[in-house]
Amino acid sequence: MPRGKKKRPAEEKRPIELTDDEALEHLFGKEARDKLKETARKADKNKEKSPHK
Repeated sequence: MPRGKKKRPAEEKRPIELTDDEALEHLFGKEARDKLKETARKADKNKEKSPHK
C-alpha cells in the first residue's frame, strides 16, 4: 500500500500550498488577522439570503 504524503510545516510550504489560515498567519500579525476574521464574519452575517432557498 502506498504511504500518505507527510505534511510539511508552513515555513517549508510554497505559497500555493498554504491553507487560508496558514497564509493569514504567515502574512499578518495577530491583531490584523483578528480584525480580518471579524470583518468577514460580519459580512457573512449581514449577507442577504437567497430567495431561492
